[in-house]
Amino acid sequence: MLHYNMKDFDEMASLANEIRKYFPKEADLAVIHFESSYSRLVSLLIVSMLWNYLEAEKIVADGLNSKADPLSNTRKWTPQDFLRYQHIMRN
Repeated sequence: MLHYNMKDFDEMASLANEIRKYFPKEADLAVIHFESSYSRLVSLLIVSMLWNYLEAEKIVADGLNSKADPLSNTRKWTPQDFLRYQHIMRN
């Protein structure tokens, strides 16, 4: 059975503070931040865990707001986004 201790949560909070400025709209930049130290796969895993941590922190602080617009935490698409997904769809 997996057990967590407070040191794990302290480390999670420390890593979350590194990418807090990118939350919740710039996940790509958060991944790039960790890619200087880790591989892309490990960076993606770290950011996904930290995103969940920051979301939980936000829910604890603000509560659940069922009337919130689900797209309020997204960024506007750029032309690069359209080109990237067009390329993905072709392949």
